[in-house]
Amino acid sequence: MSGPGRLLRRFPGARQAWRRVRRAALRAHAYRRAPLLWAPAAGGLLRAEIVGLDGLIAAAAAGQVEVLQRSPARRTTCGVGFVSRSGSELPAALPPLEVVPGPDQYVARIADATIIGGSSLRLIGDPRRQAWALHDLHGQDRGRRFLLTDGATRQCVGMRCELLPPLDGTAAQSLPNGIALTLNYGWNYYHFVFEVLCRIRAVEALGLPPSVPWLVDATTLEVPAFRALFEAVDRERRPVVCVAKGAWCHVEELYVVGDPHRIPANHRRVDRMRADDHAFDAASLVWLRERLLPLARRRDDLPRRIYLSRSRASVRRRFNEADLLPALERHGFVSVAPETLDVFEQIGLFAGAEAVVGGSGAAFTNLAFASPGCHALVFAREQLQATFFAPYARQCDVRLAYLTEREGPPELYATLHEAFRLDPARVDAALGAIVDAIEGGGAASARR
Repeated sequence: MSGPGRLLRRFPGARQAWRRVRRAALRAHAYRRAPLLWAPAAGGLLRAEIVGLDGLIAAAAAGQVEVLQRSPARRTTCGVGFVSRSGSELPAALPPLEVVPGPDQYVARIADATIIGGSSLRLIGDPRRQAWALHDLHGQDRGRRFLLTDGATRQCVGMRCELLPPLDGTAAQSLPNGIALTLNYGWNYYHFVFEVLCRIRAVEALGLPPSVPWLVDATTLEVPAFRALFEAVDRERRPVVCVAKGAWCHVEELYVVGDPHRIPANHRRVDRMRADDHAFDAASLVWLRERLLPLARRRDDLPRRIYLSRSRASVRRRFNEADLLPALERHGFVSVAPETLDVFEQIGLFAGAEAVVGGSGAAFTNLAFASPGCHALVFAREQLQATFFAPYARQCDVRLAYLTEREGPPELYATLHEAFRLDPARVDAALGAIVDAIEGGGAASARR
């Protein structure tokens, strides 16, 4: 057996560490140091320069971009609270909200643009000659912490990207006008709620002709929960045009809505995440709650102390759930599989909950609909300095805390989706602290 093989067999955990290093090396090569060389158009490659709105206005031809609405953004974030080492102490106070600098929120009209199914990029120009790709978030990444893994790109280097050609079998579309709502990760519940639905708010204030259609990913209508939510918030009842994943659609007059929130698709290094990587616009969250909470269905048989079971969820972020069930049952928590409820029952479940516990996942998107004072405990592997849930949970006055397998800084080249194991005694103590806080006995430990 070779030297590396003997080493991997001798030391427990060495194989997993080797896989992490190898994965990080491949990622660095593909997204940061890949020598693209940017061959001429004759090579058949499709390329674009990534720009924000101001860069697009400066680069595009005169009159091709018109800003219809623009206002300063007020996106806020907050730190993350962790349960103590023993598990018996919750964070002493809710973290304060801080305003995160970022680009303005806007709605712009772009002539002769192209959108791609499953992508957040908006293309202007010919990718075989000279093209620009509008992407607000990528231009904010001054510390090079974000990883642009858009569904339309093969790889990115700096502010340039190599695009995938139109997917085989997809028909080319051409439309006179439309409002772009296609999205990278638009198939994910979390991204759909905060990045697709919240864009509708900005469009409503413009008074566009009702014949201008929404341009959405196919999953918006194919997934029942997505379709129900979309129809619930779209009070203008515009026509809907689906763009298949990987299909290119040319639009003569495209309306583009800037990012309402700051939500990176991925990070280069999990151990370098910061609290301000995720920030949410409070006005958009208030609008979302006003639209959807009146439609929430609260069933009498659903509990108020909820454990979000991952028994039917994906294999990512698996943990020793069976070992924790006795402690959960002892403190009055009832296991619920969100997948068995329709989307408005899920919203009602969170709206009526006094405590929600579970492994980190998209189900915690619905903390945006929880009532003030609700407790939330999220299980995870690493103590990250940024989370997907903390900013909007804090804006809704939800008392969010994390209980993690590891303490201290995240491991080098750790990932968000690794399996982990929690100490049942720590979980039992944390649940006891939550119950005490709810019943008034531990108010001091959870005082805001």
